[in-house]
Formats: sequence, C-alpha cells, structure tokens
Amino acid sequence: MDDSKQKHLQRLAASRMHELIDVRSPWNRSLWQLGTIQSIREVLECAQATWSGAIPKPAALEYVSSRCCSAVRSDVGVGPETVRDLLAEKIEQLAAKKSSPQHVKAILSTDIEELISRANRDYLQRWHNHVSTVGLSDKDVERTARLILTHLLDDGFDRTHIHGFLTAQIKGSSEKILEDIIQKGHDMCRKPEQEYSFAIPVRHGNKERNIPSLESKLIDLETIREETSLLENDSFDYKIFNRLISQDSAAVIGLSEIARDPHTAANKVYERLSKIEERASVGRGHNGVLTFSPVFLDRTSKKLRNRRSGSQSVIVPSLDRHSLYTEELNTQLDNALGMLSSREHLSSVASVAMLWASAEGLLGHPGAQGIDVADGMAAIVACSFPRAELEDLLRKEMTDDFLSTDFSTKLESESGSGRARLLLEALQEYGSSIFVKDQDIAAASRILQIQSEPHETLTRIQNYFKDVFRRLYYQRNFIMHAAKFDSVSLPSTMRSAPKLVAAGVDRVVHAQHVKAPVTPLSLASRARNELDLLKGDGAREIYRLLK
Repeated sequence: MDDSKQKHLQRLAASRMHELIDVRSPWNRSLWQLGTIQSIREVLECAQATWSGAIPKPAALEYVSSRCCSAVRSDVGVGPETVRDLLAEKIEQLAAKKSSPQHVKAILSTDIEELISRANRDYLQRWHNHVSTVGLSDKDVERTARLILTHLLDDGFDRTHIHGFLTAQIKGSSEKILEDIIQKGHDMCRKPEQEYSFAIPVRHGNKERNIPSLESKLIDLETIREETSLLENDSFDYKIFNRLISQDSAAVIGLSEIARDPHTAANKVYERLSKIEERASVGRGHNGVLTFSPVFLDRTSKKLRNRRSGSQSVIVPSLDRHSLYTEELNTQLDNALGMLSSREHLSSVASVAMLWASAEGLLGHPGAQGIDVADGMAAIVACSFPRAELEDLLRKEMTDDFLSTDFSTKLESESGSGRARLLLEALQEYGSSIFVKDQDIAAASRILQIQSEPHETLTRIQNYFKDVFRRLYYQRNFIMHAAKFDSVSLPSTMRSAPKLVAAGVDRVVHAQHVKAPVTPLSLASRARNELDLLKGDGAREIYRLLK
C-alpha cells in the first residue's frame, strides 16, 4: 500500500463521515442507507409480516431480501467471504419459504439471527483490520464512510453524539484517522448502556397540580436549583431553564432512561414528554393543558439539553426561487406541501404517514401501486443528484491556484446550467483538488465518477433512493395496516426519508413553474427515461437530466 495515499483516503473518509452525520448537510450530502446488520433484521421482520398475512404480497420481502443479500456479500464487516455467502444463502432461502411449514421457517429464522449476532459482535473490528491491512481505494471512500456510520447509528448512538465524537477525532489530526475512529467506535459499541437521569420543569399545568400521576414524578426543587447553579450561566438555554425553576409556582419532574449516550437518552425523554403532553390534551379536551420546558437538565452529564437541538428540517428551495409563498397553487401540490410541513411537529409514526401521503399525493394515480410512487420519486431525485452536487460545489472554497485561472471570469457570464457545465469542465481538466476542504474534494470526486460512468453510478444511487422510498412505503403499511409501531427500520426511515421526499417535492414544484410546465407523473417518466438513456449516445449531460 502507498502510505501517503492511504492517509489521504482515510482523511477523506473521516471528513465524509463528519459531513454525512451533520443534520445541516443538504440531502445530496446526507446519509441514506440502512446499516448491513440492521438490513438483515429488516428482512426477518418483513418475512414474519409476510408469513402472518400482515403484508399480503411477497414483493416487499423479495425486494428487501435481494437488496440485503447484495449488501451482505460485499460488506467485509460481516465476516469472511464464507460467512457472508452462508448468510446471503439463508436470506435467499427465507424469501422463498412462504408456503413452508412453520417449524422450517422458525429454524431458518433462528439460524439467521445467530449469524446476525456473530456478525454484529466484531463488525467494526473487522472493518478496522480491513482498512489497516488491505487499505482503501478511491471508490471505497464513500461506501466505507456510510457503512461505518450506519452501524453506529443502528447500534443505538445518536447522530449528535457521533458528530461530536468525529469532531474531536478530526481535530486530533491522527495520521491514520479512520483506523482510530473505527477502533474507538468498536470500543464504544462494546460498552454497556448507561442510565441517565433528567430534571424537566413543568412550563404549564404546574399551578393546577391535578394532573393524574404527575405528582409521583415531582422531585425536590431546591436540589435542582443547587445543581443548576453549578452550570455555565451565560447561555440562552440556561436563562430559560433558570427562569422556570425560579418561579414561586415552579415544579420539576424527574425521568430516567437507559441508552448508549446522553443524546439518545435525551431523545427518549423528549418522546416520553411529548406523549404525556398529548395524553393530557386528549384527556382534558384542549391543547396546552400540560406542557414541559424545551430545556431540561441532564443530571448525569451535568448539562442542559434542548428538545429542539439536533432536529433536521426539510427544505423546498423552489418555493423561494419562484416566489410561491403567497401564490395560488394547484390542490395537489398545495396539499403535498402541507403534509410535508406538518411532519416536523409529529411523532415518528405519524410522520411516516404524512411523508408518504405527500409523495403519493403527487405521483399516485388510479391503479398505481405504492412501489410505483416510490420508484418514481427515486428516479426524480436520482436525476437531480448531479446538479445538486455541482451547485453545492459552486458555493465552496476553491484553491488560490485554481482561482488564478479565468474560471471566475467565465462563471460571472453564465447562469443556471451553464454554471454547472463550467464547473464540470473545470473538474475534468484540473481534478477534484481545486477545492480546499476534504469533504468538497470527496464531492468533486463523486461528480467525476458519475461523469466517467454515468449509467452505472447513477443506477447505484437510484437504488439507494429506491430503498429509502420503498422503506417509507413499507413502514406506512406496517403502521396503517398491521398496527406495527416499532419496526426495526423506523429510525433509519426517519433519518433519511424527510430530506429525500422534500428533494423530490422540490423538483416537482420547479417543474410546474418553468416556461414549459411538466406534471409530476410526466416528470417521473422523464427521469426514468433519462436514466435509461445514460447507457448510450443519446444521453443528456448529467447536470440537465430533468431539463
């Protein structure tokens, strides 16, 4: 291995992980996948639902098992090739066992569960061994970053916690930074979960003191005031918290959660508080009868936590681009935007229904199946990906050497797709190193790979998006038709689907407000056609696939 090359690739992978986990990253630079271990669990869950009749048709099981087998066979973290092949074979058998006797299906499921446990135990250690001995190639950087991150998330770590961990590691400037991250990640996964205790001020409802079961949760106010006095007192969160506990009528409840990290525990507490507030509203017949502070005290970590921090918002830039905030929109589009917006104030379960409804409201039609809608959205978003990457890169810092060329002058005379074309030509001439930051170099490398192998690369990206949109559809069916609210892949759905649904809706909005408007169904057809045409001479430029 070329040591200097490996150090460079490890640094790129670490920077890419840091960007992928950041809730502020745009959809095209975000995390989409389910981890390999969790995808196997998803297959088992889907198989049980199919066998029980909760999912009436085998198409979902056939799809998720096929995608899972591909992931298993290519993921070195699962184990040696013999282990990966055995696991993939058993997953394939599982998908074909709908009519088999119950005891046969039970044995096969148990076999797979045992192999999952075997693979999960040292998943990151195997990745560490691979990176340190075999090394990375340029094409490995993106996939490696995604697989390691999804494993940590699926193992129960919160993205805010992982982001902080990666920030500290990157600042450390280790020469073998990815190896260090993976090893420390492995050590984190081997540690047991911890109990975290929280103190939450009651914001409204404390004066009545007649909310059933609330009194049993109340904790000593003077103790909390004393603990708060030891915290840094110059933050806005501190002012909110201190004001609430300083009132004469103040009341504070205590809750505890067991979790991987304090951020995960805080999110669990947030979900519990939301449910308590919702039950009080339903029980008393009006909203706001009982509400809690948005800021609460993590007594274990001795820090204040904000219920709103770390949440990811969706964005539809075309509304701003075309000045549509006060304009009349057609009913189809207006309702899709309304449902997309409402999901930010709902639980994960309710959000799934709203997200899917906004997609289906645009691409659904008489006789259409859910997977038609999912695949149509995936095609639209996949065609949007190269342009989104190029437009992001145009806003990033470039090297002084590159800016000393006539690029800036040429860029000023271009607009729209012309600017994207100019940057693509510059990348082909000068390479990805025209950018300063590692994550931008990685993004430029992705664009060059798409330009070099457009059909193969965009088909792979389209398949990732298909997974997300189909998973959203399956989750909606689990909730609406099988009353299943605790699916193993619900968390991954909620971390990937909102931004991608918004990206698809954005393209639909844009397509209806250009000189030659295009309906949502026609846009999906155009996207499918252009992706197919990438195989041959009639292909459009990668930055104008939806034009």
